[in-house]
Amino acid sequence: MINFYKRAEEAAAIYSQNPKVKAIMLAGSVSRGWQDAFSDIEIHIFWSADPSDEDRKSAIQQLNGEILSYFDYEEEEWSESYIVDGIKIEISSFRIETVEKVIEHVTEDFSTSLDEQALLSAIEAGEALYGHDDIESMKQKIAVYPDELAKAMIQERLEMGARWMNRAGLVHRKDYVLLYSTITHVQHNLLGMLHALNGMYVQHPGFKWLHRTIGQMTIAPEIAAERFERVFTVEAPEAVSIMDYLIRDVYDLVEARYPDLDVETYRKKTEIVKGNTHWKQ
Repeated sequence: MINFYKRAEEAAAIYSQNPKVKAIMLAGSVSRGWQDAFSDIEIHIFWSADPSDEDRKSAIQQLNGEILSYFDYEEEEWSESYIVDGIKIEISSFRIETVEKVIEHVTEDFSTSLDEQALLSAIEAGEALYGHDDIESMKQKIAVYPDELAKAMIQERLEMGARWMNRAGLVHRKDYVLLYSTITHVQHNLLGMLHALNGMYVQHPGFKWLHRTIGQMTIAPEIAAERFERVFTVEAPEAVSIMDYLIRDVYDLVEARYPDLDVETYRKKTEIVKGNTHWKQ
């Protein structure tokens, strides 16, 4: 069996020799103890100055890695992936002051960006491989999930959209591509609200590891993960019915936690079904 943690330590030992490196953190499924046969090793590297191509590629060479992807700086991140002895290693590099700004943007400005929250979630669950004090400092800054952030996350996602109002027509016409993309959009809204209700930073913008994530929630509809999943394994009319009840259940949870939010307006809108007054929910 692959010892992911040992391999991560070996990589960190190489990267930490670079004086520009402030801290190194194991992230992803391995840091959460969720790894399986399909897992990669995800490592976040926090730099005090911009890493050069030589900084990035020399470590890969020392590890005898075979580069799979290599991206220049974009959206305040450098990233690459490579194979070492059949194991894929994914590197995400950030200037440490950039990370500090993201932490401030989420915890003080209440940013609802899922990409930014995913970084905070990674830090929250991450394991320091180098620069323990720096990583512990980051963890302390994000330890309290702000109530204002929860409300912002929920408010942004209460609206399910006009396409959901046309769900009966999509089912009738068998417009399944549009129907299921709409269902996915609605599920993302519901999952974003559930994360907020539970004071959890969203760990992946695509809501990866759904069962694991919902399993950590104390506020959620009954058998939520199974219901979210079942939508994609049943006939379209039943899938829509499952979603109708999931929406109702999540709205109920929001109203119970934040009675000051106007949930009723959105509840009434989701009960409208365009072009079909006989739709049964």
